[in-house]
Amino acid sequence: MLTDILAVVAGFAAWSVLWLGGNPQVLKLFPGALQKDGSLYHTGALLTLLVFAAAVSMVAGYVVTLVSGGANLPLILGIILLLVGIMVQRQYWKLMPLWYHLLFLGLLIPATLFGASLG
Repeated sequence: MLTDILAVVAGFAAWSVLWLGGNPQVLKLFPGALQKDGSLYHTGALLTLLVFAAAVSMVAGYVVTLVSGGANLPLILGIILLLVGIMVQRQYWKLMPLWYHLLFLGLLIPATLFGASLG
């Protein structure tokens, strides 16, 4: 039980560290895409962020499986990522297009499960 909890925490921590550390680096590839008000409508930057989010979710799924082989843990992690993602995306709702929010949130669980299947 404790190992399962630690596995989910490790997966969530991996996702958070990679996203928070990598997001600014991805945006550096698109100078001027991020507006002063925080809005982002540059299609290339948004698509790159979606690919990055999917990759980060796959790593998180792999980590949760690596730490503990619990069958439902990747799904639990994916649901937690989705719930936290909804809360965060609500803060940026008017700063990015709707399609980005929906794809970002829609990719979290499948990408996490796919990453877990690699472990």
